[in-house]
Amino acid sequence: MRIFLELGWFFKMAWKRYLGAIILLFFVATFELIPPKAIGWLVDGVMAGDISRNQMFLVLGALVALWLVIYALRIVWRIWLFGAAAELGTVLRDKLYRHFTTHAPPFFDRYRTGDLMARSTNDVKAVVMTAGEGVLTLADSLIMGLAVLIVMTTLVSWELTLLALAPMPVMAILVNRFGEQLHHRFTSSQAAFSSLSDETQSSLNGIRMIRAFGLEAQQIERFNAVADDTGDKNMEVAKVDAMFDPVIYITIGTSFFCSISGGGYMVANGMMTLGELTAFTLYQA
Repeated sequence: MRIFLELGWFFKMAWKRYLGAIILLFFVATFELIPPKAIGWLVDGVMAGDISRNQMFLVLGALVALWLVIYALRIVWRIWLFGAAAELGTVLRDKLYRHFTTHAPPFFDRYRTGDLMARSTNDVKAVVMTAGEGVLTLADSLIMGLAVLIVMTTLVSWELTLLALAPMPVMAILVNRFGEQLHHRFTSSQAAFSSLSDETQSSLNGIRMIRAFGLEAQQIERFNAVADDTGDKNMEVAKVDAMFDPVIYITIGTSFFCSISGGGYMVANGMMTLGELTAFTLYQA
């Protein structure tokens, strides 16, 4: 959350885009609550035999129109949100370049060129991702997640909701642990990328001297060592990053299993209808 506070100056500068994107996201979240409930109503109507073919086609047509509206709104808010994030990248690179040009030569003796290049590329890219995907994840989880949770609890079944949420604390603990590991390994990866960039520049700048003294083999060996270290550091990041999706998929799968098992029991005992169970599982999707 600290990164969002540090980017407060940019959020104030681009507040219209972010506010517009969040408002549209709110409408999208509200509209997406309708189809599962409507489909559940259709299932119950078909099972009971008290819904006509015309009524069914009318509801399905309305759902198609609603999905088209949701699709259009998603395009607009993504343009606003990710457009603002792209603008942040331009602003940060401009600020960095202006900041570099204000320093005296000793500054560039103290900090390696590779390190400055890494900050101007990878670090800026990470901040842009935070201003785009990070804001999207935060807003979507708060707005959509809270809305779906309220609907599932109040309009379907609070007992089944608690059962479906049972695996979530385990996922939260594991994701938090992996997130800490990813942060430390990504920092090491960035440092290795900085060394690789600096070694590349040094080799290219001194290529005449290297060839004049016949140091090609030694320089290649040195460069390969730095490149291998960078690859190893990136692999360490990839190993931790690869753990996120399996944990999320297993947790979601377990949640679905709990919902289907518990919901099937409740339907069999008349505690809820098949349409309500269908709507519940669609809200989980």
